[in-house]
Amino acid sequence: MEETRSQIEQAGGICHAQVADVSQEQQVEDAIATAVETFGSLDILCNNAGISILKPITETTESDWDTILGVNLKGVFFNCKHAIPHMVQQGSGVIVNVASELAIMAQPLYGA
Repeated sequence: MEETRSQIEQAGGICHAQVADVSQEQQVEDAIATAVETFGSLDILCNNAGISILKPITETTESDWDTILGVNLKGVFFNCKHAIPHMVQQGSGVIVNVASELAIMAQPLYGA
C-alpha cells in the first residue's frame, strides 16, 4: 500500500489509503464517507475485491462459502449501496465492477 501511495504522489497525485473489509458494511460505509470527506466528492467506485478458496466443492465448508459470498457479493452490494447516494447528490459518478475470467469459464478447484 505504501509503495502505491508513493508512486501516486511522485506522479503528482493525491492519495489517501484506507484498509477496509468489504464484507463488513460499517467498514465500507466509513471508507466511503472518509473518501468523500477527504476529496469532496466520489467520482468513481471500482469494485475489484474478490477471493477464491481453492478446494474441491465437496470439501468446501459453509464457513468458506460465507467468506466467498461476503467478499464477492456483499462487498459489491455494500460499496454500491453507500456510494450511489453520494453520486446521485453530486449529479455524477461511475461504478466499475471487475470480474475475473472465472466469470465466463470454469476451472478445477474453483467450484465455490
